[in-house]
Amino acid sequence: MKGGLHRTESGGFECFFEYQKPNTMSFIEVIVTIGSVLLLLVTLPFSLFWCFKVVQEYERAVIFRLGRLRKGGARGPGIFFVLPCLDSYCKVDLRTVSFDVPPQEALTKDSVTVTVDAVVYYRIQDPLNAVVKVTNYSNSTRLLAMTTLRNILGTRNLAEILSDREAISHAMQTSLDVATDPWGVKVERVEMLEIFLFTAYIKLLHHHTLYSIKLGL
Repeated sequence: MKGGLHRTESGGFECFFEYQKPNTMSFIEVIVTIGSVLLLLVTLPFSLFWCFKVVQEYERAVIFRLGRLRKGGARGPGIFFVLPCLDSYCKVDLRTVSFDVPPQEALTKDSVTVTVDAVVYYRIQDPLNAVVKVTNYSNSTRLLAMTTLRNILGTRNLAEILSDREAISHAMQTSLDVATDPWGVKVERVEMLEIFLFTAYIKLLHHHTLYSIKLGL
């Protein structure tokens, strides 16, 4: 149980208590656990091949026992122990991953249609959230990157997109990092690759330039 005081908006104080329900095992879970341990002892030493697992330096293992997340956080690197028939685990790679954002068509603030692609670099900083909070963190990050790119392009005019790629990349990286933080994902870098303009708009710019030159002459 935890307690404390905090000041209210009116200037007074409120007293609060937090009670955490103990994570106790049910009768059935106790029976199943005892049976698993007995099975482990009876089948020694062969059962040890299924009980000891290894994760690499760049990996972490998130372990579930009877569907519940085990205490102690993610395991690794090195050897960890699991009970047969009770424990299941997921491996999470902590290395930086990059992926290409497919060309996204967007309408700029000054009503010009552009197509832009980018590349995103991210890594897992919290393996527990990456497994528990989201079904597929990789696919979710990719989909979010596409929508974020379109949204940011819609807030800039064409001149800003062509001249200030770094600011747009930084804004996209910040937005993605905030959105994916609950998933345990850290977006490290975003780079815009190419900007495509429609042929009709390019011809319009060309004619406008020629017309301006003629007026100057």
